[in-house]
Amino acid sequence: MSAGSASETRTLYHYTAPTTSHLGSILQEGRIRLAESNLSFEVRHAGPDVVWLTDSRDPQSQEWASGPDDRATGPGFLPPEIKTRAVLTVELSQDRVHHWPGWSEEHGIDPAVSAALAATGGDPAAWWVATAPVSRWDVSALVIAPFRVGDQAYPLREFAGGDLRRLFESVGARRALELIGAVKR
Repeated sequence: MSAGSASETRTLYHYTAPTTSHLGSILQEGRIRLAESNLSFEVRHAGPDVVWLTDSRDPQSQEWASGPDDRATGPGFLPPEIKTRAVLTVELSQDRVHHWPGWSEEHGIDPAVSAALAATGGDPAAWWVATAPVSRWDVSALVIAPFRVGDQAYPLREFAGGDLRRLFESVGARRALELIGAVKR
């Protein structure tokens, strides 16, 4: 199910962690990579891989960031709420995005998986997917919300226009972000 005509664009958001393995890899590669579409718990990559997006600007509504299964601790692990501290605003033509509820049904999502995702992941009506990587040219803004890890406080940081382009193009600009090194799960 496509979201509309190619000439129209949709503003969506991609939440990620402000770590070298998450946000850092997006900035270095110049794209948001495809990930598991979670159509089945039994078969890995049962459907096309996707970029997960949402039309919600509220990081608190991304309940997947604070689920009990994500409470790993120890060296290199971060509190689950960190997963929503970096948000990339993307502008995509409507023919490149699909509303999750209809798309997942068309691709044969297991009803038990659908129910489990809805129970642990916030509001599926706000979810969208792209079946191709999202290019840096589609990203219009980056906001890293303030957060704390241990005794270290990280301030609010916002990037758009030329400042955002420098993050994608310059190793030095990316290093200056001082992203957290963390284990990617």
